[in-house]
Amino acid sequence: MDNDTFKARIISAERALTLPADKTLLETALDAGIAYPHGCRSGRCGACKTRLLSGEVELLPHTRFALSEDEREQGLILACRAKPLSDIEVKWLAQETVSHPLVKTTGSVAGTRRLTHDIVELRLGLEAPFAYAPGQYARLTFPGLPARDYSMAPSGRDDELVFHIREVAGGRVSAAVAQAAKPGVAVQVEGPFGEAYLREGHTRPILAVAGGSGLAPVLSIVSRAVAADMRQPIHVYFGARDRHDVYGQQQLDALMAAHPRFSRQVVLSAAKGETAFRKGFVHEAIAADIDAMAGWKAYVAGPPAMVEAVGQVCRERNLRETDLHADVFFTPEDGSRASAEAASGG
Repeated sequence: MDNDTFKARIISAERALTLPADKTLLETALDAGIAYPHGCRSGRCGACKTRLLSGEVELLPHTRFALSEDEREQGLILACRAKPLSDIEVKWLAQETVSHPLVKTTGSVAGTRRLTHDIVELRLGLEAPFAYAPGQYARLTFPGLPARDYSMAPSGRDDELVFHIREVAGGRVSAAVAQAAKPGVAVQVEGPFGEAYLREGHTRPILAVAGGSGLAPVLSIVSRAVAADMRQPIHVYFGARDRHDVYGQQQLDALMAAHPRFSRQVVLSAAKGETAFRKGFVHEAIAADIDAMAGWKAYVAGPPAMVEAVGQVCRERNLRETDLHADVFFTPEDGSRASAEAASGG
């Protein structure tokens, strides 16, 4: 056998593959046309969690949320981070999935509007239906630009998708989208992706935490929860740097008026001057307000540091790992998920 290749048997797909040593298990499986469960492709979401039945792999850097030390000790790996060191046999974990099929379609820019000094709302009109669960994201490709992933914000139309895109300094895609997207520009849309979607069968309290343009999927989740008459307490926390970074308050106020057990808190980490909002870090506010989370569901969307900090607070309050659903936003320029130049959006 060539020293640069190994064999992989993927039990879930009933397939055997030849794995180049310089490619990950997920890359090779997708290239071979296998519908391997995945999301971010960069070790941050955990959607491609896999049981290593035999053999050895090298695991590239990943977040603790995506794969904990305990899970590694139990023989679990991330397919998107696993490079083979020997022949391997694997089986991906059964996922709680929604029934929306993966589709590729074409949309066109219907309009944009500025939400904050660096966040723009993008509306895409669609040529075909695009079903998704609240909290999921789509992969958008603009002409001449690499694909990026953006989470869907609420939309009142079946033929339209709405996204919140944060302009990132030096971000090739976000700058083009925010500054140059003109009505009628064609956009390729693929999806839906993501495991951090609303579980409508859940009846215990909900914690929904957004950082920056992570408010897009959080608004989708809590808007649907209210519309679906989910009557449990819904606690929304929105973390931003200063007052000029805050948006979406009218939507949150409307949801609070429509749901008797809905609350929202805005927390500013770098507030200048007096403000009616809370000051500090959003995870500190959650820790001060909530003593126990056993049986809750937590939906978290935002920058890596925020997601990690909120996740730690949740674990300390006995939230099960399987009840923590996170969408980590970051910039591709930092070598992370080509999903959102800094927040399901940037």
